[in-house]
Amino acid sequence: YIRFIDDILYITPDMTKARLFLSSSIGGFPDYGVHINKSKVLCNFANTESIPVAADSEWFHWCGLAISSDKL
Repeated sequence: YIRFIDDILYITPDMTKARLFLSSSIGGFPDYGVHINKSKVLCNFANTESIPVAADSEWFHWCGLAISSDKL
């Protein structure tokens, strides 16, 4: 889990944890006034949250960085 201002990157080899993080995040955190803009969310697995799935690629971009998913 990496956070930069209001941009979050969550990397895990555990699909159960990834799905839980996505569903928890999409609900936002209303007690803290935090809401997630679904139009700015992207993930790399099929989901039930209507979030777009990234193209199958070795590289993904986050906060101006190109990150190799093969080198993680």
